[in-house]
Amino acid sequence: MREFKVGISASLDASRTVHTRAFLNSVALFNQVYDSPLHLVWADDGANAEMGSRAATTLKRNGVDVVVGHFASDAARAALQVYSGTDIAVLLPAATLPELTQFGQAHRVCCTDNDLIAKMAHGLGETGCGSVFIHKDESVHGRYVADRLGRALPNAVIDIASADALVFCGRYEAAKQFLLARHQEMDSREVWLTDDALCDALLVLAERLSIRIKVVSYRPGSGEVGERLLSQYRQQYASFPGPYFSSTIASLEICVALSRGEDTKRSLLKQNFSTSFGDVRFVERESGFGEYIVFDLANDSLLDVV
Repeated sequence: MREFKVGISASLDASRTVHTRAFLNSVALFNQVYDSPLHLVWADDGANAEMGSRAATTLKRNGVDVVVGHFASDAARAALQVYSGTDIAVLLPAATLPELTQFGQAHRVCCTDNDLIAKMAHGLGETGCGSVFIHKDESVHGRYVADRLGRALPNAVIDIASADALVFCGRYEAAKQFLLARHQEMDSREVWLTDDALCDALLVLAERLSIRIKVVSYRPGSGEVGERLLSQYRQQYASFPGPYFSSTIASLEICVALSRGEDTKRSLLKQNFSTSFGDVRFVERESGFGEYIVFDLANDSLLDVV
């Protein structure tokens, strides 16, 4: 069997983002469970456009067949411009900005921001709250979700003082600062967060705050095999795997299937891929893989560590 090179790119510095460790653990678990023919080539994209472009250049120079990454939409958008015109296929396990699959190389192994927005709008509607204030960080993801969610909610307001519920769109580190500011103001209104905020650090922080927190994020596992892998992760690492566990494992499993064929591009166009978390088939480079659900941090058993 020929050597099949898979570029792995995300923010690889654990001091930069809380999700690095969970991502590295997920790849390590995959390597333990599967007798994989994949040759992994790592590149740190810093979760930003500048480093994303440099990481893509490194992987392109190394002659990778497929890239699993880039996780942040900021990095992915810049990287995809570097891959343009090459035969390198890119599996996106977490970059949710809808426009990314307009690049011919990109195949998304997760839902999109539009799916998140629809789920959050529905969830907020079910609460019956009178008005909602939406705040965001400066990430591409945060800005896109805040803008589209504001259009989707007829009860969105621009004055935080007049809102019945609060929404923060963006990365965990910025969401943390928003929560701490609300706590300092002794603000007990319900706060809704987007998918990136779901992590062990948030669970620890939430216990200190007198704020009811809900997060719209991915269901961590599904199916018998997927649930078993999730349990193994929790037992081995004594932590919650974060929102991108299933899509990371599924992307690597797709790479294994691709390594057995001769034509990666044709396989991605035509093949149905069996993964531990369900089948994946790309239609116009979107898979619809995974499911957004609403996590209530006060009482959600899905977050319990086994």
